[in-house]
Order: sequence, then structure tokens, then C-alpha cells
Amino acid sequence: MIFNLFKKKLPYIHRRKQHIYKLLGNKCKKCKIRDSRVLQIDHVNSDGYLERHLSRSQLYAKVVKEPKRYQLLCANCNWRKRAQDFKRQKRQQRGFWRRVFLLT
Repeated sequence: MIFNLFKKKLPYIHRRKQHIYKLLGNKCKKCKIRDSRVLQIDHVNSDGYLERHLSRSQLYAKVVKEPKRYQLLCANCNWRKRAQDFKRQKRQQRGFWRRVFLLT
């Protein structure tokens, strides 16, 4: 019974995912790869931590409402971006602490 319900929902999930990918360009923004198995939705402004609690369908609804906040990246490009963002955040934190110690 449950298995049959899952089988019925699967095509809808795939259609929704294809619609979102098409909305975001259907390829990696950086390297232009089109393999949907490796594409991931990325937050352009690196504010994804604010939406980690959302379900997939809630995230898809937000992408439809505000597609400019999101982009498609392949897994490799997404990890590279994540590493660069992490380094940038670390530099900003160091600058913050330097200013705090200089003011005291």
C-alpha cells in the first residue's frame, strides 16, 4: 500500500525537480555541466544556513518565488564555492576580532 503511494508520487517529484532546474537554467552556472545527477541548488548569497530547516517542497516553493536568490551548481563547483565562502568568513571574523582588541 505505502509502496504504491510512493510510486504514484515519484513522477510528480521528478516533474517538480525538472521544473525548478529548468527555471534555474538546467546547467551548472560555473562549468555548464548538464548532468542532473550532480546538480545542486545553491544560494547565491551563501545564506543557505537560514533555510536548512525547510523541506524540499518548501525550498522549491521559495525558488519559484525568488529564483534570483538561487543558482544551480554541480557538486564540485558547490564545494569549491563553499570552501571560498568559508575562507572569506574566517577573514572577516579575524578582522572583527582585531577591531575588538584594538578598541579595548
